[in-house]
Amino acid sequence: MKPKAGTEVFELIPSQKMINFMLKYSFFHKQVIQIPMSIVTHTPIDFDVLKKALNIEIERNDCMRLRFYKEHGEFYQYFLDKYVVDDVPVVTFSTEEEQQAYLTADARRPIRHLKGEDFRIIFFRSFDGGYGIYINITHLCMDAAAVFVFFSDLLGVYDHLKNGKPMPRPLGEYKKTIRKELAIVADEKKM
Repeated sequence: MKPKAGTEVFELIPSQKMINFMLKYSFFHKQVIQIPMSIVTHTPIDFDVLKKALNIEIERNDCMRLRFYKEHGEFYQYFLDKYVVDDVPVVTFSTEEEQQAYLTADARRPIRHLKGEDFRIIFFRSFDGGYGIYINITHLCMDAAAVFVFFSDLLGVYDHLKNGKPMPRPLGEYKKTIRKELAIVADEKKM
């Protein structure tokens, strides 16, 4: 998915290049390039409000608007100005086995990051009556720590919309991190 003309484009940073290398050359490590994770709470969640919170989270969390493309054998990345999730599947599980099988099947399905799919999100009612959020995101966009930040911030935005609590403080920009990493690489090349 190539960017619109005038969009700032970046090379991959070193950690992303390593992940991309694993994707390309290692049969056994392909599962490492995406992070499937879920959380469950027994506090009731209104999934319609959570969907609104998710779209606000995508505005706040720029790595969720990161997209990739390949040109002349090289990989590049850019940020979408806006991205809206129109539909989030809501699944109800009646048994632990059903829940595990469903989420595991999604975890095994590759993220098509060169086709504009960098994450998949599912809301669910767990087999034991809980309320769950599942994300499967490419490791090129987030690491495991960033996924926990995503869950925390998403629930903070939800709490703001649902209960009038203050909005969580703004998140750092991944775009700034990419610029900084690429500047370090450029400086090392000059040495």
